[in-house]
Amino acid sequence: ADAAAGAETVRIDIGELSVVPSVGHIMSHNDWPFCVTSIVPVAGTVYDITVQMPLRAAITAGDAIHLRATGLFEANDPRAGNPSYGVTRVARPSLSFQEYLNR
Repeated sequence: ADAAAGAETVRIDIGELSVVPSVGHIMSHNDWPFCVTSIVPVAGTVYDITVQMPLRAAITAGDAIHLRATGLFEANDPRAGNPSYGVTRVARPSLSFQEYLNR
């Protein structure tokens, strides 16, 4: 069903998928991730899910919701992609990302 930006409840139909949403499941729509905090079965394959991080973009009925969440992120440190190598020629960089919100 349609859900406006700012909504905290979304009605989804999983159709023929065998993956039923669960609490803690991170999903996304148009690269805007959100976390499922509760699930209420409606009928058959239809569920009302409550999400944390209210929707930041509207969802129209029929739009795809990704069960394996995607998002846009940027590195906190621009030098993170340039690791230094020691004598062993092995690097163990530590990467830190933040969500890119200015779209």
